[in-house]
Amino acid sequence: MYEIDYKNTVKNYTVGIIFFVVGLILFIVFSIFAFSGPIKKASMDQETIATKVESNCRYDNEGDYMCSPIYYFEVEGKSYECQSSFSSSTIPSSDNNKVYYRSNNPSNCVTDYEANTSIILYLFMLLPLIFIIMGLINIVKLIKKIKRLKKLANEGVLIKNLPYTMESSNISLNGRALKQIAIEYNTPKGETLHLKSDARFDHKEIDTDGAVDLLIDPNDYTNYYIDFNIYQK
Repeated sequence: MYEIDYKNTVKNYTVGIIFFVVGLILFIVFSIFAFSGPIKKASMDQETIATKVESNCRYDNEGDYMCSPIYYFEVEGKSYECQSSFSSSTIPSSDNNKVYYRSNNPSNCVTDYEANTSIILYLFMLLPLIFIIMGLINIVKLIKKIKRLKKLANEGVLIKNLPYTMESSNISLNGRALKQIAIEYNTPKGETLHLKSDARFDHKEIDTDGAVDLLIDPNDYTNYYIDFNIYQK
């Protein structure tokens, strides 16, 4: 059995994991806002028509025209107001002026404007969903790769002291492209394969003996591992 350092392999999939975590957080946040209006509306046991609707529209700091309308209504001769808990670019319609409230506490209320506007956030949930899917794809790839490498550590053939070059990978860190080990490997069948290691997050580019080791599956040349030194346990 050979010793494989999984650190660089795992770090090659860090971006995917970050995408998954960020996407999941955004999805939860958007879901809270998207479902808050309809859920709150469903919890109300009374409804009435607003006596007055104040658009309450203004330009925000970014120059967008946003509205947070206030609906005025009466219950048993007492006046109440119901304001949207968040702003929207949708201007309130005078035809849609229903107010839903709790009979034991009319100040606990919601309007169709707020309930329907929050549904628009369903569209914004597509972005975090894309992040989650991309992240999951990378996580699945990482799990499969680690599984293959573990099999390789038990069944692979070790070839020592191969000449190598360092090539730029497609991964950058702090504006600098990370390097990866590249070798030419001649198979027993006479084929020449150009094999590359994972990107070197440790920035190591040279070893004392000036050569690298290759651990490869003799039955599957796509399953291999390259490092400066591979040891047998």
